[in-house]
Amino acid sequence: MCVRVSKIDDVYRVCNASTGGDNYNDVSPDVLERMKDQGFIPGVALQGYNRYTKMINQLKEEYRNEANTRNNSKTLKSLKNRRKELLNRYSYLKQMIQ
Repeated sequence: MCVRVSKIDDVYRVCNASTGGDNYNDVSPDVLERMKDQGFIPGVALQGYNRYTKMINQLKEEYRNEANTRNNSKTLKSLKNRRKELLNRYSYLKQMIQ
């Protein structure tokens, strides 16, 4: 849940800082609307929810590829544990945005 707020020449810019590196992208319009309507914390929670949704989908693809190619049991177990941790955080954020 990384969001950066900066003020340049009396203009506020809200950026997604979870992408890493020095280049930050602006947050999506639905997150900005949530921040304007309900406040900063619900907006950040929605940003984190969107991020974890992408991470879970990527992990699902990794698991599917591993199961269909090498089928290494240690890797599969590691992916399952990582999925469990992500789902715990995902469910917490889902409760926050409702």
